[in-house]
Amino acid sequence: MSEKQEGYIYVLSNPAMPGLVKIGRTTRHPTDRVRELNSASGVALPFKLESSIRTKYPNWTERLLHEALDRYRLNHKREFFQLSADEAVAICRRCVRMSKAEFLKSVGYKPKPRRPRISIGWLKLAVGIPVVALISDIAIGTQFVNTAWLYGRLMFGVL
Repeated sequence: MSEKQEGYIYVLSNPAMPGLVKIGRTTRHPTDRVRELNSASGVALPFKLESSIRTKYPNWTERLLHEALDRYRLNHKREFFQLSADEAVAICRRCVRMSKAEFLKSVGYKPKPRRPRISIGWLKLAVGIPVVALISDIAIGTQFVNTAWLYGRLMFGVL
């Protein structure tokens, strides 16, 4: 799906899942998406389209909504949130209407802290010294010190 392709943000509810809404995006008409979801064999009761909002940037808008509503999300891999349909619709409308900064402030979003990048240069090791790359104390290969960056749990030790 192209980032420049127009589409919709939709809010769905399902009587089999009270208190939950599905917030997603589609470049097709939202009723086609609802029909597709309702045809799945694992759906006990049909989804109801609570609202759909046309947007120029459905991918970006959906990512922003999901990030901002993360505290209401049941499963990080799914698009279901513990919100009423009215709350979800109001939040989606604000997201489409406002700038990113205004929207995040309006929903009380607090970004998760991220680790800073760590440069091998900070370790003051000479170029060419062999090191072992470790993840959770398991050696995954020998590297040579260069200008590479370390991320997350990847650690290096001098041989």
